[in-house]
Amino acid sequence: MTDEPEVPDNHYLAVLMNPDGTVYAEIVTSLVDGAPADPIRDVTTVGGQTVESVWRPDPDAPDEGVDYRVIYRYIGTGELGEESAEG
Repeated sequence: MTDEPEVPDNHYLAVLMNPDGTVYAEIVTSLVDGAPADPIRDVTTVGGQTVESVWRPDPDAPDEGVDYRVIYRYIGTGELGEESAEG
């Protein structure tokens, strides 16, 4: 990548990968207790339904030589009930 975002010391770049290997999103996010988050969840509304997509760090990701980039693999998507979506 040529246009890397600026990443503060207490943050990292989470690279969320689709099942087909394409990049879903690159997100600058804060470390959790000094480590990358596990898992990362994306909650969105699709066709009136609230759904959650989940990514986990990929232990098999190649070492890119960049400490602040963490590759995440897509785990799955599920519908959230009204209770979960609201609270």
